[in-house]
Amino acid sequence: MNRLIARSIFLSTKYVKPVPSYAFKHRYATFDVNDKVGNPNGRLRVEESHYCDNISSPFKEPYGNILKALNKETEKKFDNPHMMVCPVQAKFLYQLVGILKPKNVLEIGGFTGYSAIAMGAALSPDSKLLSLELEPKHIAVANRFIEEANLQDKVSVKEGPAGDSITEIANESPKKQFDLIFLDADKGGYIDYYEMILSHNLLSDHGVIVADNVLFYGEVHKVVDGYDGYDGVSHASKNVKRTAKKVDNFNQHVFKDSRVEVVVLPAFDGLSFIRLLSTLNLMSSVDVYNNANEALKTLSNLWQAMLQLISAVSDASASSLTVEPDLVKHQKSRKEYEELKTSLNATIAWLEKNKLTDLDKNKESKELSISLQQHAELQEESSVVSDKLKKMLNQSYALQFQMEMLFTSSQDISLN
Repeated sequence: MNRLIARSIFLSTKYVKPVPSYAFKHRYATFDVNDKVGNPNGRLRVEESHYCDNISSPFKEPYGNILKALNKETEKKFDNPHMMVCPVQAKFLYQLVGILKPKNVLEIGGFTGYSAIAMGAALSPDSKLLSLELEPKHIAVANRFIEEANLQDKVSVKEGPAGDSITEIANESPKKQFDLIFLDADKGGYIDYYEMILSHNLLSDHGVIVADNVLFYGEVHKVVDGYDGYDGVSHASKNVKRTAKKVDNFNQHVFKDSRVEVVVLPAFDGLSFIRLLSTLNLMSSVDVYNNANEALKTLSNLWQAMLQLISAVSDASASSLTVEPDLVKHQKSRKEYEELKTSLNATIAWLEKNKLTDLDKNKESKELSISLQQHAELQEESSVVSDKLKKMLNQSYALQFQMEMLFTSSQDISLN
């Protein structure tokens, strides 16, 4: 949750007075609202959270008791304990890690480590979880309880702004990828974090991004243009409404992104599950540039092959003594030419597809534009040479016919 707006959901614009943060229990986390404030018509169904928690399998020890102790200390030390996920959501994250069996997990927005410990408890022996957190005071609590849970070899916390930390991870380990990324930081930064994840290729091919609070107290759908199911009465503060708009911007951004597919679930405070459609669309400008050069090499090889064929046909035309072997050579070369042409067409098709993708997503590099221009010019020249080759080959076929007639005539003369 956004720390700056954490309390504002509890305020009514009309008749409810501010409530001190200590009056709220962490048990419901983002459900921690009542019917009067921010929960019209029981939108968040608080009592069902009680029920679901009670009938969900408890954490194995020592994790269950450690999480309870962390819960109490966070409530005691900080005025925003509701920034932790609720117990049943922690159990859900634990189950998700158990199902996906990720090798590397990234948490963006760790707070005091409640969700990190919940996920860490399900990690396999060789798996790692990295949690990003801004506040040193939160990290101190998180590290102490991580050690108490004996998870220090699997779970670590990195201090600093999330954006800077993501960049550092990408720079220090360019090939590092995460199979599960839990996004639960400041809502206004969701789009930036999301784009950094994809641009740095931090999400593995079969990885999942789980974004929390994407319905934000049930206010997000009310800020969507054209929404007509709302009666106009809201007890949420202006700050919450502004944040709800930012969350909707993120939801729309992901929904319109052709690189991924997403499903948004009305569970907890709203969860988005995001996965890549294809790693092909994540190729960087450098990758496409390199493939452009490969295409140019293929074109160059084709051009050289055609020039050799033209030279061979010319030589054959000048010498009747070697014309038959040369024509056999021409036929073989022509087959090689057709194979090269097929390969070239496939390369060009791939290049054009990726060129469009990269231009749309990354505004293409200058080097790639130059290479593509060279590719177009070379393709045009090769087409001209190809036409000349066809004419020469036709001439060689005519020459072959004439030579066959000549040989036949010579044989007839010899017999006579």
